[in-house]
Amino acid sequence: SSLVDIRDEYRINKTWTGDPCLPLNYTWEGLVCSNNTFSPRVIS
Repeated sequence: SSLVDIRDEYRINKTWTGDPCLPLNYTWEGLVCSNNTFSPRVIS
């Protein structure tokens, strides 16, 4: 997947498992997710 490619390219391994935007208190480091609680998604 694209997110895995990004993770591998930048060698970011810490906390990069599961859904990148959920749960909200445990979003992946280095990503920005929308704060739409209905369907959070990566925006940058």
